[in-house]
Amino acid sequence: MKEQDRISWTVQQTLLFPRMLLSGMLLPLEDGPGWLRALADLDPLRHLVDAERALFAGTVADATVLWGALAALGVVAVELGVGIRGMRRAAAQPPVRPPSAGAPARPAPRRRGAGPTTRTAP
Repeated sequence: MKEQDRISWTVQQTLLFPRMLLSGMLLPLEDGPGWLRALADLDPLRHLVDAERALFAGTVADATVLWGALAALGVVAVELGVGIRGMRRAAAQPPVRPPSAGAPARPAPRRRGAGPTTRTAP
């Protein structure tokens, strides 16, 4: 469980948090430097946030909402493709079977530099 927590934290800090900053969700980007606004324009999440703000303001027929919808469809298509590929790769691997009830358990693999081991007869 600790390994999953570490991986989750790593993904959050390296991918999600910077994207939330670039989307304008946490800080306004209008007063930011030009390079930051240009980088934010490449992030589909920025277009989604802008579309949500326009919809909350009551503006439905707007180019901002259209760009947000296109960004959402693009993200769905990419993530669906990544998910399908991952599921196919997982399905192509042979299943790992636990030892049967009557079979002896396999010994744990030796670590490098662990030295000789002694085994006792059953």
